[in-house]
Amino acid sequence: MKKVVKLIQLILLVILFGQHVPTTVLAVENDLKDKIHQQVSSLYGFPATIDNSLKEKLPVLLKQFEDKNYLVQSPVKLFNFTDLGIREDAYYPVMIDQRLIALIYYNQETNTYRLETEDVVKEIGRYNPGLANQTPLIFLIINQQVIGSHKNGISNFSNPTKSSEENQSLLSNIDMSLLDTTISRNIYDETSIFYRKSETISPESSPVSSTSQATPFSPPASSNQNSRKLTTDTANDQVVAPEMSQNSSLTPKIWSFFSGAMKLSFNQNYKKSLDIAGDKDYYRIDIPASPVGTAYDWYAFYLNSGFDSYGTLYDSTGKEISKNDDGNGNRDFKISIQLSAGTYYLEVRAYNNTATGSYVLRADKITGSDDNYSFETAVDLPLSSDYKAALDFGHATYGGDKDYYRINIPEPPVGAVYDQYDFYLNSNFDSYGTLFDSTGKEISKNDDGNGNRDFKISIQLSAGTYYLEVRGYNNTATGSYVVRVDRITGSDDNYSFETAVDLPLNSDYKAALDFGHATYGGDKDYYRIDIPESPVGSAYDRYTCYLNSGFDSYGTLYDSTGKEISKNDNGNGNRDFKISIQLTPGTYYLEVRAYYNTATGSYIVRIDRIDRITWSDDNYSFETAVDLPLNSDYKAALDFGHATYGGDKDYYRIDIPASPVGTAYDWYAFYLNSGFDSYGTLYDSTGKEISKNDDGNGNRDFKISIQLSAGTYYLEVRGYNPTATGSYVVRADNVTNRQDTLMKRLAPNQTISAAFRDGVTTFKLYDFYVFESTESVIYTEQEILFNASFGSTAQILDEQHKFLLR
Repeated sequence: MKKVVKLIQLILLVILFGQHVPTTVLAVENDLKDKIHQQVSSLYGFPATIDNSLKEKLPVLLKQFEDKNYLVQSPVKLFNFTDLGIREDAYYPVMIDQRLIALIYYNQETNTYRLETEDVVKEIGRYNPGLANQTPLIFLIINQQVIGSHKNGISNFSNPTKSSEENQSLLSNIDMSLLDTTISRNIYDETSIFYRKSETISPESSPVSSTSQATPFSPPASSNQNSRKLTTDTANDQVVAPEMSQNSSLTPKIWSFFSGAMKLSFNQNYKKSLDIAGDKDYYRIDIPASPVGTAYDWYAFYLNSGFDSYGTLYDSTGKEISKNDDGNGNRDFKISIQLSAGTYYLEVRAYNNTATGSYVLRADKITGSDDNYSFETAVDLPLSSDYKAALDFGHATYGGDKDYYRINIPEPPVGAVYDQYDFYLNSNFDSYGTLFDSTGKEISKNDDGNGNRDFKISIQLSAGTYYLEVRGYNNTATGSYVVRVDRITGSDDNYSFETAVDLPLNSDYKAALDFGHATYGGDKDYYRIDIPESPVGSAYDRYTCYLNSGFDSYGTLYDSTGKEISKNDNGNGNRDFKISIQLTPGTYYLEVRAYYNTATGSYIVRIDRIDRITWSDDNYSFETAVDLPLNSDYKAALDFGHATYGGDKDYYRIDIPASPVGTAYDWYAFYLNSGFDSYGTLYDSTGKEISKNDDGNGNRDFKISIQLSAGTYYLEVRGYNPTATGSYVVRADNVTNRQDTLMKRLAPNQTISAAFRDGVTTFKLYDFYVFESTESVIYTEQEILFNASFGSTAQILDEQHKFLLR
């Protein structure tokens, strides 16, 4: 009897217990009002990347549920095996009171959304592995069939009637280790909600189409990360995936490695391990925009392990940008790099594929910041004033602090010879300075010009804005410094041609060089000299510009156009200049400066007109020439001479008359007797030179012998050397033979003695003798006897002057 009672009690307990433990299928079929007693179902999937733009499409996608208070869970991964490889699509579960009522399917290839078929949703909603075995479900699409793969088997949600063997054959060529199945979550768990209907939806919801431009989910996942144990110093680690553009050239299989990448925070240790041979771990690094005041953002990715590690860094497109093997020592990698804002991926692996073991990974952000870190943030640097600052940080790899200063250069003041500027620094470190113009173009730089390893830039600048960069020669240098820019202006009243002071002739002018600078140059004084017309009777106008001072002076003479015509250094002795020159009337400029830029001091400058002092004459030109009579001595003198300017020149006018009747010819001899070396030149009435001579008269005196026709001629008398002076006697002789006065009667057998006048042989003169014959007599050459002490000839002519014998 006791046994019967116990059996009845057990049956009742089973009946009662079954009434309070509904299955998932019963929960799906129950009316919504009965869900208060339903046990929450569990279905673990693997999170995918969220696309917030989907919210705008929900009113259209879920229009059939518009009267329900539904919610949309965060997406789970749906691995779609295509001919091109693995593509990661996604499912967004739609729930009402924790009941699966729809799945929003995202196609990564077409970037579109649609609702999954009701049959597939119903089959997935019925899936329940049981409370005791919460094995995550991997959603797959193989041959257009939705498959659920889990530890204990395979479920075909598109064809639930297929056998286990048929479903298993679908996975026969699939390497499940390529899929990222690191972290999972329950799709029924309302702690990860994407959207609740009670949230406001934009009234302008765009329709769903194949041309939708919503941001895609993460690309297809593929990884060899199989259920690894992970501990980290960060409390909020999450699985994230890269952004992939539709035009990416990367294959889905390559993207799959990044899709499950672990987010890597800065300046924290991450402990993990390579568990199997050939294992690779992937990390995602989000680089933010550099903060205001940042000189740079550098990043160091490094690892410490017991094996030989290798690291590779990729950008958001999957392009390799850096890699390293042993940069961290002990066979571990270290990648040090400057990065702009964006997403990057770090691959951690062993150098040898067989190596495994734990490691500690770290990403350090090394930021150097300062207020004046660029041209845009440059601090104004006032002229001629100390500015105290410091280099605040330094790093051997990433570079040190750089301070930027803005300098506004004004227009030069009136009277300025130049505006030169010195940029220099005093510090306890090795400084380096660079000067830029307003466009950022480098115009000068220096390292140690200021001594003690500090820079100094000396430069002449025009008005405008400039930038000075101050840094350490070595990137690690830090420390305080004093920077300064000095304006060094040389000014004076007569600093140019335009401001030149009048310098009178033959008068002392006292002045001074007021300033000097080895780099920029010293004072320069300018004087204007007005040269007048030459006075009547002047042989020439010569000028001497000279200076007396206590320094080494230098003078340069310019014409009215600014063209240099003469210069001198030490011509006046005692290191002072002297310029001696013949000048025509007009305006000239004299520049007075020191030979050395640093020289200063007082001086006396003077310009003397030489002809006004001693050198003038009456007959100094053709116009002022003195008449020289024929066959008469004329006494005169050369009054002055100068090696540089030339000596005295006397001019004589000679009027040659017409030859008289019966004249055979008119020859003239111009000659001089003096105590110096004379030189004569004969000109015709037009000033054309027709003859000249130096020593023809002996004793270094000239003699010009020439046949002249009637007219006016000019004789120039001067010394062969311009310094010659002294008295002289000049003469012009007319040498003429006439038949009516010079012919002599010669009788037969008569002897006549005669002589030519001294000096006339130059003119080839003749003496004529006449003899008469009353009978026919034949004379031979031998019968005419002619004796002379010089070479001579005799000729016999008839009455018509025709030669009978010669």
